[in-house]
Amino acid sequence: MLAGDKSLRYFNFFLMVVVTTVLMLPILHALNRSVEPPGGLGNYIRVLTDARLPRFYLNSIIVSAGTILLTAGCASLAAFAFSKLTFPFRNTLLLTLLVTLLVPFTTMIIPLFVLIRGFDLYNTYLGLILPLAAFGVPFHTILIANYMNGLPNELMDAAYIDGCSDFGAFWRIMLPLSMPVQAVVIVLTFLGSWNNYLLPLILLRDQEMHTVALAAVSWANDAGALSQFGEVSYDTLFAALFLLAAPTLIVFLLFQRVFIGSVTSGAIK
Repeated sequence: MLAGDKSLRYFNFFLMVVVTTVLMLPILHALNRSVEPPGGLGNYIRVLTDARLPRFYLNSIIVSAGTILLTAGCASLAAFAFSKLTFPFRNTLLLTLLVTLLVPFTTMIIPLFVLIRGFDLYNTYLGLILPLAAFGVPFHTILIANYMNGLPNELMDAAYIDGCSDFGAFWRIMLPLSMPVQAVVIVLTFLGSWNNYLLPLILLRDQEMHTVALAAVSWANDAGALSQFGEVSYDTLFAALFLLAAPTLIVFLLFQRVFIGSVTSGAIK
């Protein structure tokens, strides 16, 4: 039995190494390509010295912050209602929310574009933040609701006895206790909004409104236009992607302990 457990442990370790290697190969290739001659480290210098870099970062920060606030706020309130309150058609609404997760994102691009243009939000921060939040709220609502389901209902009763309203119980009791899963929501929402390429490409027109995901492609096209053959400069593209992905790595490292703890808390229970 012990020998079998040891063999299984070695097999799992071997499998983990293989999967990690396969996943890391594209990243290592991109890193190697970003420092290849003739550009070398000049690819990174070209990106860092671009006068548009602060503006691109600012655009992404504004969009990500707005998306996080809107997504976390709406998802937390909805999750609290589904988890701790009783109201008509609750199960129907929850089922409807689950069904929205099955709709492919790409099928809603054209209606979304028409809707944003109709509300005169095209090429604005709000016109990008609202769709990003809307696509994230259903999943995060289910995530937070499942976490709140594990919190004792007696806490709600105690809050009511102390004179709290429903919102008071949410704000004073449930929201502070659900901070671990809120950290997960913040990290996932930030990663999704910061790295999103398709929505900014469709909903933003002016270059001064571009986010970092669009900026990387712009740098690659600009550098390629100056080259001998006028092709896309993938060396510059990979360098820009590594530099623009740095904030996502920093955010994950800052929230790593809380993020992993929240994800594994259900298994521990």
